[in-house]
Amino acid sequence: MRTPTRTRVEDVVDFFAKCPRCGYPATATRTVREFDSGTTEFELLASCGLPCGWQQKLEKPSARPPTDTPSTGRPGRPADWNPRPR
Repeated sequence: MRTPTRTRVEDVVDFFAKCPRCGYPATATRTVREFDSGTTEFELLASCGLPCGWQQKLEKPSARPPTDTPSTGRPGRPADWNPRPR
């Protein structure tokens, strides 16, 4: 069993998305766990900036949509980026 030796939670300040339930700006946090085996684990969690209750673990390594997307040719989210829960 791996034992965490250090855990920290960081605000992701460059996360720009909206809550899929109410449309209010969402926030994100990154939890970093360092284990006694020397491995590190990252977890990204997005949640509503208001108390509507929405939250979702993010699967992408980057917690922000790119500013320019080749798939759409315009600024914003790529066509396959979906912050909605599955």
